[in-house]
Amino acid sequence: MITIKKGDKAVIYAGSMILKDYETVRLEISLPTGAPLAAQMLKLEITFTDIMKTETDVEWVTRPDGTVQFRLTGWRQTGQALKEPIFFGQYNNEKLWLHVAQHRLGAEVNIVQIDVLQGGSANAG
Repeated sequence: MITIKKGDKAVIYAGSMILKDYETVRLEISLPTGAPLAAQMLKLEITFTDIMKTETDVEWVTRPDGTVQFRLTGWRQTGQALKEPIFFGQYNNEKLWLHVAQHRLGAEVNIVQIDVLQGGSANAG
């Protein structure tokens, strides 16, 4: 098992992908429950939408099926990132965080880096 830390948070998922504007990516991340084979799934959906908005924003909601849906609006410049990870929930009494960076390749196409972190405090980056 490999553990990667960013400050006081463990990286439980880190991945890059090519994502078009308005395209939704769905991540299903296995979270260990402490039992040898059992795991729970963290389900995330991420969409870059409303690209022409003049200000960037991140909104998220947990749907009834447990999927956490993120909408990133106004991300149309090359090389944008969240300054700090966003707290969005808890698992095993530890906080869960989302960190996103994006580089625009051209019209409607982005390279996106998504990190999901666990642990840490609200004051730690």
